[in-house]
Amino acid sequence: MAASRWLTLVAVLLSPAGTRADVDIRIGVGVVEADPRRAQQLAAAVDAALGAAAGGSAVAPVEPDEPLALPAHVCEQGAREAAALVCGGGRRAARLAGEGAARAGVPLLLLGPAPLPPTWDALALHPHPDIFIQVCRDLCVEKSWERAVLLYEGSAHYAAQLAPDADQLTLVPRQLPPPGDDALLRNLLLLLKKSGSTNFIVWCETAERALLVLDAAQRVGLLSERHSYIVLTLDLHTQPLANYSHGGANITTLQLFDPESPEVVRIMEAWRDAYVSRLGGEVPQDELEEVMSAPPTALLLAYDGARLVASALERLQLHSIGGGGCEHGLGAFHADTLLNYIRSNQPYVMRQESPQRLSGNDRYEGFCVELISKLAELLNFTYTLVEQPDGKYGSPTNVSGEWDGMLGQLMRDPKIDFAITDLTITAEREKAVDFSTPFMNLGISILFRKPKTPEPELFAFLLPFSREVWICLGFAYLGTSLLLYVVGRLCPEEWQNPYPCLEEPLALENQFTLENALWFNLGAVLLQGSEIAPVAYGTRAVASAWWLFALVITSSYTANLATLLAHKSNNELIHNVQDLADNDLGITYGAKINGSTYMFFQHSQNELYQRMFQHMSEHDMPGDNGAGIQKVMNEDFAFLMESTSIEYTIQRNCDVTMVGSLLDSKGYGIAMKKNSPYRHQLNLALLNLQEAGVLREMKHKWWNEKHGGGACNVGDDPSSEELKMTNFLGLFVILVVGSALGIIVSCCDLIWAAWRHPRDPNEPFSRRFWAEIRFVFRFEQSEKPLKGTLCTSSSESSPRSESVTQESEELSPEEERQRLERLASLQSAESAAAGGGGGGAPVMSGGPRARRRSSMHTASMRLARHAARNSATPAPAPAPAPAHRERERQ
Repeated sequence: MAASRWLTLVAVLLSPAGTRADVDIRIGVGVVEADPRRAQQLAAAVDAALGAAAGGSAVAPVEPDEPLALPAHVCEQGAREAAALVCGGGRRAARLAGEGAARAGVPLLLLGPAPLPPTWDALALHPHPDIFIQVCRDLCVEKSWERAVLLYEGSAHYAAQLAPDADQLTLVPRQLPPPGDDALLRNLLLLLKKSGSTNFIVWCETAERALLVLDAAQRVGLLSERHSYIVLTLDLHTQPLANYSHGGANITTLQLFDPESPEVVRIMEAWRDAYVSRLGGEVPQDELEEVMSAPPTALLLAYDGARLVASALERLQLHSIGGGGCEHGLGAFHADTLLNYIRSNQPYVMRQESPQRLSGNDRYEGFCVELISKLAELLNFTYTLVEQPDGKYGSPTNVSGEWDGMLGQLMRDPKIDFAITDLTITAEREKAVDFSTPFMNLGISILFRKPKTPEPELFAFLLPFSREVWICLGFAYLGTSLLLYVVGRLCPEEWQNPYPCLEEPLALENQFTLENALWFNLGAVLLQGSEIAPVAYGTRAVASAWWLFALVITSSYTANLATLLAHKSNNELIHNVQDLADNDLGITYGAKINGSTYMFFQHSQNELYQRMFQHMSEHDMPGDNGAGIQKVMNEDFAFLMESTSIEYTIQRNCDVTMVGSLLDSKGYGIAMKKNSPYRHQLNLALLNLQEAGVLREMKHKWWNEKHGGGACNVGDDPSSEELKMTNFLGLFVILVVGSALGIIVSCCDLIWAAWRHPRDPNEPFSRRFWAEIRFVFRFEQSEKPLKGTLCTSSSESSPRSESVTQESEELSPEEERQRLERLASLQSAESAAAGGGGGGAPVMSGGPRARRRSSMHTASMRLARHAARNSATPAPAPAPAPAHRERERQ
């Protein structure tokens, strides 16, 4: 595979005092660097530049990630009479050290990129970004690039200057993901690979970051022969690049010096001796070889910076210079403390309730307060919260066009850095201030009172099936019962002997009468069964089909009944914004006056929203969200507000709810001044919090848990609610009506029996009926005589009933069986004579007595009970019957 072609542009930086190896005056140059090893290397470069007669360089023990450390140690070195300070690190360290140097009155030499915007109190030895831009433009012209992708980190302040003429070079800027997110970086490069990009400009602040970009590009296949790179980093040569030299990609980087030049070799040898001397000879050999073979740019800049200081003092004939001090310095600094304007609004910013006396930032709590605290932890800054006095978000005035409220204060006060609350990002606000990436997405929705749950219907148990299904089920029941009745009469097996004791009965009976068929099918539907059992194959086929039909219908009914009884139906008046705008129920609506929701309807081009805004402009609108919520609860009023505020409200106020879907999509962001240097870092930090799920967890905590959240979630599960009496009122009505109907039918049957079959024809009907009624309520009697008068007391009995009872007691079991046979023959003969049938033809027995015998099973049970009774109390051997009794039996 062809080797990569590395092009290095070298600009040799010569020291103004390069002709002299030593300086005779004694001066001190301090070093400020957060990395201890790098700080010792820079101090050795200063020692090598000043020589043996120098006062030496002091290394400040800077604590990493501590905002107050850099300015404090700058002041400390200024008090030690340091003539100048050499500062390594990035732009943030340079800005903090510059503030300390300005207060102490000590010159500061920056070895890294200068802060944006540059400050007057520091001298940047590192090339200005304009130099990089000019070099990159010249390289693009020499390479004949017409299109390139700019991969940059930090601010894209200088990106537009790379391609001022789009006809010569089309530049596609792409911001690099946060450090450490390798997966997101590879995804970005994969998208660029799919788009066919081949030319890349990589602009990173450090060489380590640029190396990560090259590593990710190699992994996705963007280091082949057709790819070209321009890396705008000075120290890429200090990184291990051997692994990226096999793909054939053309990679061009920049250097300020030629490491093989005699001057650079001499300087590095002096540095080696000074470094070994500072560390007492305990220096790893591999570390020396690494630095000597690829000298970092900061070492040579520190060497030249120290020589510049020495040359300046020599020309000014200042053999010593007095140190500075922060106690009586030139200026002041706030050590990266940001003032944040806040606006009290639940749950974003709230006054914290505590029995203790709170002060400062501890006085506040809420989603936004926790958010700014987490951002401070990620970005290592301190902050002070200042509450907005009038509580207004801010909007331009009609007269002067100046902004009032929180945004106006942010724009006018130079001490205010951020404004954080539920501040919606809008186009109008974006023109006045800058916003961060949205930390919460939302939309406009409708807040309306919660509809009351209607009382359950009286016959709620009929809800599982529609009216049409119930009608079809009724016809199916009647039709199948009629079919079973006809099939039962068609099948000979269903005509059976009603008296199993008689081998040759005179008549057969069919158990599937119309009444029995109806009862049989009803028992199958209600899963109760009956004493009737089909015998013939035809009736079994019909019964099996009906059983399967009843099984499916009953299962479906049971499943739907449980859901419908627990389901709460509602009577919502409006379902969406269209219903709200067109309602004729007297429901009015509105939004907070001059709020973002109000402005949305005002500037919308949608005809429906324009009509709604016309309605709003004709009515008084609430001044804040609290007034709108009260109006919803007390009037027929629908309040249009952000969905997040509605979600917070309905978690605590169970009388209101959110109606419909979102009308738009927008977000809350952190406002800051135009061209704020903090915007990019805040965006990266917010993206990290969002990807880690921190913002989602914070919202759940402040919406659903804190300050009464979740109060309206109790009992939302219908399965956990108990059913009330109103759910079963219809069933009780059916039970009462069915029981009353049974009583009425029984009374009618009793009246009919007393009328058509009197026990004593000579007695009037009323007396016979009341005798039957009195017998019914004599609960101690469980047997009813077939003939004769009903006894009114236990001692009363007719002579006939006594004789019949005595006669039945004197009969043996064999005589009782013969008597029953004769009785059955007599009844069959009477039935045949009444029906006009032949003597031996099987006919159905008619009349009330036949109807009372429901089946063969009933007759068998009667015989079984009689036999059991006789076997339990065997009678003594009968005495010889009189002659006339014997003749009567024969």
